Amino acid sequence: MTLPSGPLAHNLRLDTACLTAQLNQQNIRIDRFLASGGYGSVYIACIKDNCEYVVKVTFMTKDPLSDYEKEWKAQVLAASYNVAPRVIAHWICSTNNYNKDGKEGAVGYILMDKYDTTMKEFTERGGIIPAAVIDEFKKAYWNLNQKEGLYHVDSHVNNIFVKLNASGTAVKLVLGDWANAKHIKISPQRLKLWLTAPKYGSTWNSDPYEVWDEDIYG
Repeated sequence: MTLPSGPLAHNLRLDTACLTAQLNQQNIRIDRFLASGGYGSVYIACIKDNCEYVVKVTFMTKDPLSDYEKEWKAQVLAASYNVAPRVIAHWICSTNNYNKDGKEGAVGYILMDKYDTTMKEFTERGGIIPAAVIDEFKKAYWNLNQKEGLYHVDSHVNNIFVKLNASGTAVKLVLGDWANAKHIKISPQRLKLWLTAPKYGSTWNSDPYEVWDEDIYG
C-alpha cells in the first residue's frame, strides 16, 4: 500500500497508522486527489489494479460516530435503489487526527464506486442528459423516498454524478454526499410538479445551481 505524496486530506494531519492499517487490510491504494467540498475531500482509489473507486475523507469534531454512520447508512440504502454510488467499505479513525486549527477529531472514510463526472461539469461542456436517463433516475429516487422515507436534501448538480459509456453518452445518474439526508416523504403533488417542471425539460441543460429540494419540498 502506498499513499500519494503530500497530505492525504487538505488542511488535515491524519492518524496515518490507523489509515495505513485499514488500507492494507482491504488491499486499497489511494491514487490521487480528485475534489473537495464542504464535507470532505475525495481521492481516486484502487483495489489491486482496478482504480474505478473513490474514497471520501471527512473530518468531524462533534458527535462524529453518529454523523458518520448516518451518512454511510443513508448512502448504502440509497445505493440499493440505484440512487447513490455503491459503498464498498467504510471505517473511522477516531483519534490523533487534527485540522488546520489544531482541533482533534475523528475522520471517516467511505470507499465507493467512481463516476465519470458531475452533472454540472457535463452540461457546462455541452453534454445533454438523455430523457430516459433522467426519468430512470427520478423514478428510482421517488421509489426510494416512498418506500424508505429518505431524501437527499442537497440534490444540486454538483452532487449529481454521471456515468458515461465508451462514446461519452450519459447512461446513469446518482446522487452523492448523503451527509444531510433526512426521512421525509415527498407528496404526490410535489412529485408531479418536479416531474413536469419546464425548467427540468427533457435535456435538463438548465441553470446548474437550481436546487431540486427547494422546489420539491415545502
